[in-house]
Amino acid sequence: MDRIKALSAEMKKRLCRLHGLSVAPGDDSDTDADYDELKEMNKTLIQEILRQGVEWLVTIVPMAELKLLANVPKDREYKSKSAFSKYLRNYISDYGLSEWLETLGENQPDTLRKLAIIILVDVPNTSDVKKLADLILDAVISVAIQNFLRQLDSASLRTCLKQAKVKGITAEHTKKDLLLSFATGVAGEPSKKVLAEERLSSRKPAIKAGVSKGDLQQFYYLNELREWCDKHDLPKNGKKKELIKIITKYFAAGEDTEVFKPKNKRKPKVTAKGSPSKKRKVTKKEEEKSEEEEEEEEEEDEVKVKGKEKEKETKKEKREEGEEEEEEGEEEEKEKGEEKEKEKEKEKEKEKEKE
Repeated sequence: MDRIKALSAEMKKRLCRLHGLSVAPGDDSDTDADYDELKEMNKTLIQEILRQGVEWLVTIVPMAELKLLANVPKDREYKSKSAFSKYLRNYISDYGLSEWLETLGENQPDTLRKLAIIILVDVPNTSDVKKLADLILDAVISVAIQNFLRQLDSASLRTCLKQAKVKGITAEHTKKDLLLSFATGVAGEPSKKVLAEERLSSRKPAIKAGVSKGDLQQFYYLNELREWCDKHDLPKNGKKKELIKIITKYFAAGEDTEVFKPKNKRKPKVTAKGSPSKKRKVTKKEEEKSEEEEEEEEEEDEVKVKGKEKEKETKKEKREEGEEEEEEGEEEEKEKGEEKEKEKEKEKEKEKEKE
């Protein structure tokens, strides 16, 4: 945490704004900033880093081990990991991360060792519980600092390292290297940068300057590469790897430069006499015939279209006639039914009169 305290007041205020922490008003220089204000900012930043560290710790530990890390009251039962994680975060925050680890080591040394196996890369074979607790605390704070500073760009991280007086930083160090260097206070060896040719994108990129060989191999089919080469007057014959090399060389040399020779046009066929064959000229009569044939085809198409329209109309008419006939038949049946009912009523009246 000493490297956080060594940052300038301007950088501290910037970090507070990035994380939505309250910042006391004041000047942006170390000389003009009030001592109490700097002290309050240091406290706020350290509390936020520890909070993020506890949150990371609770996230990576499995549920079975989490239940061993806190004394849960008997009247409370947490079935889900999210609910218990929330309780454990508040429990550790109230207790204090350093004090909680020391107490855990004194009361449950086996649980502390299990926690060390989950968090630490290399677990020392030692019976010293305090040393193990300190190693876990350093690992949690290291991860928390890296997560806390991740929102800064590489240039700002280099400024933070200068203010913290971490030496040995070079231009070859990546952002990941810079975060780790600030967290540990030691500038390690720069990690190998992923070459543009090996870098893969998450989505299908356009074929343009800067596209990697890996993207062309992963996201494009052979026929797509051939079409692109054909549009840009590049050789399109060959395997996929060969076309990828052609495209990358094309962009490496610049689109305006003539890297490749223009495609050779097909040579005219040679006749038996040795002279190239010439295309026969089309006469006027043949042109007229072709125009007449086209007109006839158009007329035939029009006739076919009209015939289809007539068929549709006749079908509609038949359907309408069928519906009308059905309606007339229904009316006739209704009339016959009414007449039968009238006859039945008359017969009933005659029987009554006879009685």
